[in-house]
Amino acid sequence: MEVLHFLRFDHEEVALIARVEFNKPNVSIEELFGDDLAEVQLLEQEKEGACIYFIKAKPPQATRGGSISK
Repeated sequence: MEVLHFLRFDHEEVALIARVEFNKPNVSIEELFGDDLAEVQLLEQEKEGACIYFIKAKPPQATRGGSISK
């Protein structure tokens, strides 16, 4: 996974555009991010097999009840 652009990154939410390419053809991004963990939207599929996704999720600390120090 290569992050192309961060749209938002704070203690409440992470939103980004990422290029994702899997080593195995039968793996999907939905397997990595369950419905409860992130919102994932396919933006573009490249010829080489990689895909560009919009990904929005809560940071790991927010889901565990922790906090991020600034």
